[in-house]
Amino acid sequence: LTRGSHTPCVTRGLWEAYAGAGAREHQGLGPRGVVRGALEKLLVEQPGCRICITGHSLGGALATLCAHDLLTTSPVMAARGATMISFASPRFFNRAFQQATSALQDQGLLRPLRVLVPGDVLTRL
Repeated sequence: LTRGSHTPCVTRGLWEAYAGAGAREHQGLGPRGVVRGALEKLLVEQPGCRICITGHSLGGALATLCAHDLLTTSPVMAARGATMISFASPRFFNRAFQQATSALQDQGLLRPLRVLVPGDVLTRL
């Protein structure tokens, strides 16, 4: 994560959990490539379906990253938009990432909901 960067960034550990590492990532065999392939196939085969990406805690951060990544790199997903719901997710993103995600919301591509529990320290990290 680069502080002060104008480029949307996430922590290295979160990116590796999402994209995979090494050759698997570059061959599209990591989690990112597998999820993207499955969703794009589904959207072509089922044009009326809607996508909701969700997760809890670390999974909530992964859901946020997945929604942002798919909506900015997949024309099939960008044409459809997505709902993203995160529960008790820690913050793994820099300010530029947060602004880019807000822009997706302003464009009507992303419908986010972040569920927090008052007093939960993890969501403030």
